[in-house]
Amino acid sequence: MKRKHKFWMGSILLWCSVGLLLPTSTVQAATSVQTHVQAKAAVMIDVQTGQLIAQQNAKQALPIASLSKLLTLLVVERAVAKQQLRWDEQVKAQPDEVKLSHNPLYSNVPLDTHQRYSIQQLAAAAMVKSADGATITLAKAAGGDLTHFTKEMQTTAHQVGVKDAQLYNPVGLADGDMGAYQNPRIPDQAENQMSAISVAKIARQVVNQDAMTVQLAKQPSLAWQGRMVKNTNELLGTVKIGNDQVEIKGLKTGTSEGAGQCLVTLGIVRGRRVITVVLNANNRFQVTKDLYQQALTKMRVQPIHYQAMIKTWQGQPGRVTVATKQAALWLPKGQPRPQGKLVWRTKQRWGWRYQAPLSTKQVVATVNYQGIPSVSGSQVRIALTPTSPVKKTPSWFDLGK
Repeated sequence: MKRKHKFWMGSILLWCSVGLLLPTSTVQAATSVQTHVQAKAAVMIDVQTGQLIAQQNAKQALPIASLSKLLTLLVVERAVAKQQLRWDEQVKAQPDEVKLSHNPLYSNVPLDTHQRYSIQQLAAAAMVKSADGATITLAKAAGGDLTHFTKEMQTTAHQVGVKDAQLYNPVGLADGDMGAYQNPRIPDQAENQMSAISVAKIARQVVNQDAMTVQLAKQPSLAWQGRMVKNTNELLGTVKIGNDQVEIKGLKTGTSEGAGQCLVTLGIVRGRRVITVVLNANNRFQVTKDLYQQALTKMRVQPIHYQAMIKTWQGQPGRVTVATKQAALWLPKGQPRPQGKLVWRTKQRWGWRYQAPLSTKQVVATVNYQGIPSVSGSQVRIALTPTSPVKKTPSWFDLGK
């Protein structure tokens, strides 16, 4: 009984010591900025925390045109990670893809049946020029046929929390514009749709996991068959927004008759990486700047830092500090820092001792902010992770094996 009492007291002391780090003031919950820009939908999110900074009609499913290629590249990148595909793997374009790539009505780089292209070249063409023919060749290389690849897109979208996606092809064209790849069972006007908040979820996944796609998306131009092809994203580089300098690092444009002008950007401003999405804008580049302006005018960045010491079970060292890493909240100007609730997540053994090994990426606890919206639809959760790795020390049982 004494042993149980000892661990119970230890857990109380740990909670109190951490609790002292939490803000004590109770404030009205922060909400995202309700923007008024010339687009059917718009959102702005923080990449690290997923906080929904600004929104406008964020949940209505709308056509997304070539923004679809972000999801296409996410599927390709996962195939590469599973060693089902290599970036340097060479493939040939088929006649139907070559024919579509020479159609002046579409965004393209010209393909040739007598030439081989690496997966990375095709991915670059998809991200920089939004090349439709190259995207079809890329999708077929990764999925075998477009029907199977589109199902993989749907599965991947669902895995990252997207529930409203209607997907018909990896390109983003209306089905009637797909040429030889048109699906006779689908109406000609059918095209990929999802909400702005869903596009933001996919873009965040790309930024957090798909290093190659991000690298390709920020290229100002692409060398293709002896000529330079300019990136379709005219905002790349430094953009002055009021008193702020925003560094735009990509990501993707999209245009169709049904979708209008669409744009996703990855920006760095006030030391934070943010993603913006505008759907069906009258001028996507100006509207994106307006979105930044309206959000930055009303919001400030509040750094968040919490830390605690935890004990480990079978760990070396026996104690380790867990802390937030360069975290922050976007709060309305003039609003005090809100109160967060500490929630422990890691499996425990013997009271408050945490089973080794522990990596510096392992989430031990989160600080949850009720009322601050997240791109996932729930409250913002800021992770606490070990500041140094913890190795597992062999037990007597392990030594006896």
